[in-house]
Amino acid sequence: MRPVKVCARVLVALAIALTGLGFAPANIAHAYDQLRGANTSSRIVLSYDDCPNSLAAFKATVLAAESLDIGLALFPTGQCLVQGRFDAAFARAHGHHVFNHSVTHPDLRTLSYSRILTELSAPGVVTSYGRPPFGALNSTVTAAYAAKGMKIWLWNLDTLDWQSKSQASVVNHVVANARAGDTVLMHMQWNAFNGTALGQMKSGLAARGLGVCRNYVGTAPVAPASMNCNPTAAPPAAPAARLLSVNTAGQLVRHPFTSARTLGTPITVGSGWHRMTWIGQVPDLDGDRRPDVLARRDDGTLWRYLSTSTNGLGHATQVGHGWNSMSLMTVMPDADRDGAPELIARSSDGSLHRYRINPSSVWKEARIGSGWGSVTHLTWIGDHDRNGTPDLGAIMTDGALRRYGFNTSGSISSSVQIGRGWSGTEALVGIDINGDGAIDLVRKTSSGALTGYQNSSGRWQGPWTVGSGTAMRLLA
Repeated sequence: MRPVKVCARVLVALAIALTGLGFAPANIAHAYDQLRGANTSSRIVLSYDDCPNSLAAFKATVLAAESLDIGLALFPTGQCLVQGRFDAAFARAHGHHVFNHSVTHPDLRTLSYSRILTELSAPGVVTSYGRPPFGALNSTVTAAYAAKGMKIWLWNLDTLDWQSKSQASVVNHVVANARAGDTVLMHMQWNAFNGTALGQMKSGLAARGLGVCRNYVGTAPVAPASMNCNPTAAPPAAPAARLLSVNTAGQLVRHPFTSARTLGTPITVGSGWHRMTWIGQVPDLDGDRRPDVLARRDDGTLWRYLSTSTNGLGHATQVGHGWNSMSLMTVMPDADRDGAPELIARSSDGSLHRYRINPSSVWKEARIGSGWGSVTHLTWIGDHDRNGTPDLGAIMTDGALRRYGFNTSGSISSSVQIGRGWSGTEALVGIDINGDGAIDLVRKTSSGALTGYQNSSGRWQGPWTVGSGTAMRLLA
């Protein structure tokens, strides 16, 4: 059971009183506010304490926040860094600030002055701001932070997410209660540390006219003097979408899109792919902001390829076997909010399964449905209904296109028809063609035509001719 956080406002008053400073006169401008911390703007800082559940979950969330143009304030413990579940350099390189949260997360008030100094040192983060565990302060703790050259940064809004609150509960609390300039307290090991929750908080606050701290352009400094939350910074450019295919000659080819939403000049990535019976693009697994690749060989083995450059792939790593019995295989960025992408696949008995994709393995998480024998094609279609959860698009044997929604536990929770007349489809791929953040569809018909359908506010607009798919044996 996690100890109850002490009220930050009370602790600030106590600390000031105990040090004999009293309250600063109202007419003194720019006095440091321990609740707002380093933030000098009216934007809301989304801050997270402690330690993520895994390095993969940490990296996925950091990258998702960057793509959302959100700059996080992260307060990991030194133990977390030692355990390899947090990478401070990686976070800063992707535009987030990292601050001190002690080494072992004790109540600092129970320690001697010298012990407190040890807790505020390496292997903890050595920087310009620190957050005492539980927000627990007294005059000795305050003096130790000052001696280490760190200002104390608490919070205005506590989500109490550590009480096992659901993602929806935490998001709703932030959206309803945060005020301009607030610091929001959350924790990396609980339910709101993921890209979906961050996107929901940002959009919900925007509806109230409130902005969140923007992503830092460039590598965030190790010991910043303050954070202005980049009010005018341009968001980082998202990697351009590329269609992936294996052609009849066994070459792996990337196809960029032109501004006219057609296929540009193809780029050959590799050869000898004639043995592959399925390929799928996977959201970045190793933190280089480039999509990676999964592929199944004709012997049923599953292989992972990490991108080495914009168009190159590294050596193959086997991550599974016995996959010849699976069909309708498709990749989703994160169906169950654990920070890792998933592979969705149908087994020979018609049941649907979800598998977690790690950098070095693919392992089964859950059986998520039965009776999928009447489905001919399956692909991720993004958050098609804009309810904050990912969706699958499925073509049925009667040509209907259906949307299947997921709940927060990664299980399918809804189904609705969103189109008809999709018979004759040979391949179907969900991809953001025009870079607007919505997942569009590329369809290869049995005649070899390649057509596009744009997702416009949940409706499909099209088709238009994307290119010729006659030379494409596999598509992703």
